[in-house]
Amino acid sequence: VHHMSISTQTFNLCRHLNI
Repeated sequence: VHHMSISTQTFNLCRHLNI
């Protein structure tokens, strides 16, 4: 189970949206 992958995706998503 890659739980950190979800956190990374969320973080990357926020950075990509520049929130």
